[in-house]
Amino acid sequence: MINLKPVEGSSQIIGVGYSEENQVLRIRFKKGEVEYDYADVPRSEHDALINSKSIGKHFHQYIKGVYEYQRVHQA
Repeated sequence: MINLKPVEGSSQIIGVGYSEENQVLRIRFKKGEVEYDYADVPRSEHDALINSKSIGKHFHQYIKGVYEYQRVHQA
């Protein structure tokens, strides 16, 4: 199970979680509160995302279109 931590200051993303064991990055988006898992994401990329000035911008530049993903949940 991946526990999401709330993200503040992003207009697109409301939560981010990470599984060290499986190298899975989980992101919950504001629109529809949909969650996606991104596969084979190194810990360093997760850390860069949550520490970036703009989480949404970082996501679009370095994660979206780079890592395979699947939808996992919609609240």
